[in-house]
Amino acid sequence: MDNILEVKNLKTYFNLTAGVARAVDDVSFAIKKGGSFGLVGESGCGKSVTALSMLRLIQPPGEIAGGEILFDGKNTLGMADEEMRLLRGDKMSMIFQEPMTSLNPVFNVGYQLTESMILHLGLNKKEARDRAIEMLTLVGIPAPERRVDDYPNQLSGGMRQRVMIAMALSCNPALLIADEPTTALDVTIEGQILELINDLKEKLGMAMLLITHDLGIIAENVDDVAVMYAGKIIEYSSVDNVLSCPKHPYTIGLLQSLPSLNSSDKKKKERLSTIKGVVPHLLNLPDGCRFKNRCSLRSAVCDEPPPYKNVGDNHFARCHKV
Repeated sequence: MDNILEVKNLKTYFNLTAGVARAVDDVSFAIKKGGSFGLVGESGCGKSVTALSMLRLIQPPGEIAGGEILFDGKNTLGMADEEMRLLRGDKMSMIFQEPMTSLNPVFNVGYQLTESMILHLGLNKKEARDRAIEMLTLVGIPAPERRVDDYPNQLSGGMRQRVMIAMALSCNPALLIADEPTTALDVTIEGQILELINDLKEKLGMAMLLITHDLGIIAENVDDVAVMYAGKIIEYSSVDNVLSCPKHPYTIGLLQSLPSLNSSDKKKKERLSTIKGVVPHLLNLPDGCRFKNRCSLRSAVCDEPPPYKNVGDNHFARCHKV
């Protein structure tokens, strides 16, 4: 299967007064056409910055310092601003983390939905409004003919997230980027939103990049996954490989920290396993392996940068110990 997107050696840095923060540092991965890919890691590891780099939405003091982002074989980093603007929201679209801050409070839902349709699809106002109602119906919003004129503050959190999904899908993108699409939603609504995204993905035949810190969500919703830590991908393979046979100590620690509903009564009373320490500050990264100060397997060799190697069955890990 061909790839819709290839990220090669991407570097996105923030040039701050105190120094250079390497938020995304030599990151590479690929997403197949119609496939689903997960990017998982703790807050601040570089997941969202990677997504914004893909859409060329990095603002100063940030800059894309190197690498390639190939969308359908064409490097978007070499595109003119106008060409990238036409690609963004049309062929590549994104669901942002916080619908209340991503939706403009002074415009109604219909205006915000039709804006991109008029730009990218060439529809007139009536055609765009009809399609907006159609999209609200598609994402399961009741009474869409009335809701299309509502403002964001008139909608619940779950309905605002559905509006964001409708906006992202309105131009039939080839790639949907979903950045923590269930943030701040309760568990019931979270399940409904993820089910909706997957149903629409299959119906429309699009590829998806799902960004989250939740391994449970990753397990249920993607084919391949990359684990990020302090700006680097430290493990990358099929979701089955990573979850059933993790190689990197960080991934192993994440999986061991998950609670289990099937544990024995004795084990349920024990404290959950944790990863000691904290993620290093991007302005004060350790030499060598970025995880070494929290790793139980640390030795002198970890003071050198670990190789990123294939440990079998297209399973890659960045560690001296595997």
